[in-house]
Amino acid sequence: MKTKWIVILVLCAMAAAFFLGAKGVVKLNQDEAAESSGSKQDILVGLLLVPETEDYRFEQEAGNLTEDFSEGDTDPFAAFCEKSGAIRFLIYLVKDGKEDERGYWMPLHDSVFSDFDTYISGDGLSLQGTLLLTTPVDFSWFYVYQKSDGSLYTKQTMGASMGGSGGSMTVTDREDYTETVNGESKNSYRELALTMQSVHSPNAYDVLSFNEAHVLLDQRSFAPDGIPESLQFPDGTAYVLIERRGNGEDGPTVERNIYQPEDQGFHPFFDRGDGLCETQYCEFIWPK
Repeated sequence: MKTKWIVILVLCAMAAAFFLGAKGVVKLNQDEAAESSGSKQDILVGLLLVPETEDYRFEQEAGNLTEDFSEGDTDPFAAFCEKSGAIRFLIYLVKDGKEDERGYWMPLHDSVFSDFDTYISGDGLSLQGTLLLTTPVDFSWFYVYQKSDGSLYTKQTMGASMGGSGGSMTVTDREDYTETVNGESKNSYRELALTMQSVHSPNAYDVLSFNEAHVLLDQRSFAPDGIPESLQFPDGTAYVLIERRGNGEDGPTVERNIYQPEDQGFHPFFDRGDGLCETQYCEFIWPK
């Protein structure tokens, strides 16, 4: 069963919503999730988000994907994502080939995520990420489950339209399990938290270097998709001001952030043209 959720992230809607403050929190339907999970031995390991188009073949195909793994496989559903534009948000178990060994967890996310974190505790695992959107984007959502033999498969869960300006929404889900590891049963869980954040499309990044007397030492401007992998600052730099310039509904926008030598880098992003923002990491090289 497919549930269609339409969410428009604009400030007036966020203010009127019954979610928490300016940030919405949506809990996925547990009954539908349980129905989709298949066998109790199958573990929820993430999401596959498929952009909705007038051509429904990708949605139909995405609902029946499987991936059989051997040792060293680290790129599940890559071929499907390349042709469909689907986005992966996963952390799955890679078997090492030994019967008595569990293997290791492999996180996987695509570059449209501005942040991606995994938290592994003694009794469970949490996966958190953020998507930056400049315009509403329609997705079909698919849970990704992993069987005890290590293979992955997908099940459709819902559809959603996300985007707008000035707001955010977080979709969360948690499933609890009883797992057997090395012959011992224990309680475990998987928790997903995916945030959709509306942003203004950037036009340029300005990087300004200052000394301790607040004198400007250097100034450089970059196109949003032209920022190098690293930035080296001149001798005497005490701090750096980075301005992200863009266009909002009411005119030009500027967001400023200050970085100091303890900061190792930042995550610039650019609008890739379909409402989603591509994110990269830029390393800071401070003077010695």
